Amino acid sequence: MHDISQALHNLGYPAFRPFQEEIVRDVLDRRDVLGLFATGAGKSLCYQLPAVLLDGMTVVVSPLISLMKEQVGTLRQKGVAAASLNSSQTYAETKELTRAIMAGDIRVLFVSPEKISTRSFFALIQKAKISLFAIDEAHCISTWGHQFRPEYRNLSVLKEKYPGVPIIALTATAVPEVRRDIIDQLHLVNPKVYLGSFNRQNLFYEVRVTTDIYRHITYDISSRRNVTGIIYCHTRKETETLAKKLRNDGFSAAAYHAGLSDATRTRVQNAFNKGTTKVICATVAFGMGIDRPDLRFVIHYGMPKCIESYYQESGRAGRDGQPADCILYYRKSDRPRLSALITKDSSTSELRKKALQKLNQMAWYCETTGCRRAAMLRYFEEDYQGRAERCCDICQPSKLLLPDIPEEMTPTPRKVRPRPVRQAVEVTPVAQLIVQGIIDLEHPCTAIYIAGVLTGAANKKISECGHDQLKSYRTVRGWTGKNLAALIRHLVKQGILREIEGTPKKVTLNGRSGEVFRPGAKILYKISTS
Repeated sequence: MHDISQALHNLGYPAFRPFQEEIVRDVLDRRDVLGLFATGAGKSLCYQLPAVLLDGMTVVVSPLISLMKEQVGTLRQKGVAAASLNSSQTYAETKELTRAIMAGDIRVLFVSPEKISTRSFFALIQKAKISLFAIDEAHCISTWGHQFRPEYRNLSVLKEKYPGVPIIALTATAVPEVRRDIIDQLHLVNPKVYLGSFNRQNLFYEVRVTTDIYRHITYDISSRRNVTGIIYCHTRKETETLAKKLRNDGFSAAAYHAGLSDATRTRVQNAFNKGTTKVICATVAFGMGIDRPDLRFVIHYGMPKCIESYYQESGRAGRDGQPADCILYYRKSDRPRLSALITKDSSTSELRKKALQKLNQMAWYCETTGCRRAAMLRYFEEDYQGRAERCCDICQPSKLLLPDIPEEMTPTPRKVRPRPVRQAVEVTPVAQLIVQGIIDLEHPCTAIYIAGVLTGAANKKISECGHDQLKSYRTVRGWTGKNLAALIRHLVKQGILREIEGTPKKVTLNGRSGEVFRPGAKILYKISTS
């Protein structure tokens, strides 16, 4: 009989978080488990606790050497015999580790996905007693995931070689098709699936559209002088350029990316963990090996490629449960630039199509006029009806209004041409007319055609089809066909209408279309006011 409570306290935890105890008991009963929890929800305990209770060695597949080293150090401080097997070790270190594994002295072994599928690894552990396989960042096994890594596919061999050993697969981000792929690729046997809430109520989500990102970032940091945070960049060069500019302007900042030497990354990481470096400008690698719970802000220097990436990266803020800010700087050029990269890098048309779809959903999140928290949760198929104390810039627009930035805090900004102000206005009555018009048309049509009918366009095709005789004909006043078509496409992005793939793309109704007629319905849309 396992004394779970005592083992929990021995690891330094006062109590279980949601689902942790149930998962631990399932693993102890030798059942396969798939766990999906938000960043900071305590996924590592789900395999650490069974590891100290089961008789044998737990093998943990982890994608990054720095993360392995950190977890090994933490477990050793708690009295757990942990080690990692990776390419950075010397021959002498590998030989000593081999001896310890053969002697049964290792309780938890961290290994990379590249290493675990090799003949040498299985030869190493063939005489060891394996009690559990834990797969961290399990979404990497799916081609539909946002961080697919081909070497993760090799993990399917684990069930073949060790059919009696349970597997626990853990991830913070996985849409339904990725969850199914994880189960299929790992050959999990009747797994118990635990799906935690993706709602991080202590995080405030904000999207800013500006042509002068650097000046705004310096204000963000200036107003948070005594706290730590991350600025995510798309390229290694961006991290170094931004970090250098910040240092020149008197900020404590450093760059971190995979192209730096091991010694440099270790030095930067240690300085950040000690608090001597306040801001890390980093690429979007796996958490960079930095696992601080008290990050007060995460800034994105441009739009990520998909919502999964943004959720995971922004979720590294506020893991201690205290308030934290997630600020995304969005430029209209982000989508076409990233779209070109996806088209260039995708290996197949199917993967390219999926990646572009995810990119469009990310852009929709940036451009939405509805609650960002609700939009993000809806992406993961979680319904959000509540109201967080700290929600987003849409629900609490006063947070969006940046105060005047003192000139002495930042370099002199370059001159930019004033842009039209875009203001959110209510368009619920127009949305109702659009939905009614689609009902009257009885079959899917393009957005521009629907708009033409509703605005009463003198169109030959509309007349030939008899659509100028519909009750919906010329019911929308004060809108041009082009502007109304843009609103229709906005309703598609909001999930109120559905777009049918094809050329040209056509629009139809879905299960949410009727929401526009509900009492209290409020549809917002940003239009230019000047």
